[in-house]
Amino acid sequence: MLVRILGIFALAISLHSSAQNLSQTVVSTSGDHFQNGAASISWTIGEPVVNSLQNGSVQLTQGFHQPYLTVSSVNESENAGQVRVYPNPVNSIISIEFSESGDYSADLFDVLGRKINTYKISGSHYDLDLNDFPAANYLIRCFNAQNNQISTFKIQKIR
Repeated sequence: MLVRILGIFALAISLHSSAQNLSQTVVSTSGDHFQNGAASISWTIGEPVVNSLQNGSVQLTQGFHQPYLTVSSVNESENAGQVRVYPNPVNSIISIEFSESGDYSADLFDVLGRKINTYKISGSHYDLDLNDFPAANYLIRCFNAQNNQISTFKIQKIR
């Protein structure tokens, strides 16, 4: 009788427990989505292949479909000489130095593209304290007073 009660109790607990829930995320260097009236195509560089189908000369390689697309990239720009960010990698304080004094802002993002904070900068130099942040890769986007992006830097916080 005790074994039956324990069995029913274990079954009830297993029915009410939930499995691990993973978000649909692919960290990749690039990707896009195109659609017209009859068809759509999504692609991601670095996406693992799940299945390949072939019919004559047509081949379809299927992977993980990402319904939400947030692209975080670092592009070199012609304005990159206007800003220096150093040292990289950084332990605690990273310096942002502009070629001219003025009003600027800098946005700090995590590697998934989520904005962590915006920093207002007056002058030509700013020391950003990263002591409270975990060791990881971050992006810093620098903007001028007209809110035009000057450049983006990928930094690595260590220890």
